[in-house]
Amino acid sequence: MANDHPSGGDAYRPIAPFLPLLDRLLELALAHVRRGVVRLLRERGAHRVLDLGCGTGPLSRRLADAGLLPVCLDASPTMLAGALGRACRPPRFPVVLGDARRLPFGPVFDAVVLSLALHEMDPPLRAAAWAEMHRVLRPDGVLVVVDFTLPERPGQMSRLAGAVIAGIERRAGWMHPPHYANYRALMAYGGLTTWISAHGGRVLAERHHFWGNLGVVVVAAR
Repeated sequence: MANDHPSGGDAYRPIAPFLPLLDRLLELALAHVRRGVVRLLRERGAHRVLDLGCGTGPLSRRLADAGLLPVCLDASPTMLAGALGRACRPPRFPVVLGDARRLPFGPVFDAVVLSLALHEMDPPLRAAAWAEMHRVLRPDGVLVVVDFTLPERPGQMSRLAGAVIAGIERRAGWMHPPHYANYRALMAYGGLTTWISAHGGRVLAERHHFWGNLGVVVVAAR
């Protein structure tokens, strides 16, 4: 999860009581995507992984259980409270409060994962986070970005899935209006894959889920 203004308040504090239920629902929807990301990273030999915008840490937990060394970083103290609960059992992993615009690391990671956070960011934050993600990668590392895409050949199911996603994002905007505005801006841009291409990303692999509405894109280090 992203937090547009880490120094100006936690946008996720109002939903803290609902996070356990939200976590369960997201796991039902995204378990196969998260398993795929873990498998992809293992196949590429990644070891040290930055889970940027990690939220409550479900992906970091999977990565640690698979033998990788994740660092779970988010700008939201509310989200990280949940991540700390996941991180405290072995194999443990660090949980870091940090700003995607100024990551407190050098180029030490084999991979950086940004999962369903890019669409929450405003354009300046997206650009800054993109540069920082590349900066903290080792020369042979990869970025793995999971976010919303536009289906190439939309059919009935893809349009239905897209409408459901848009409805969920609209509801998130009721809590934090910039969230929905930023989602709409990304989709108007063309979605994840178009945004990556426009920002100089060299795509190494690409997978799609939910009838083309969710992409998992692997990008080479610069």
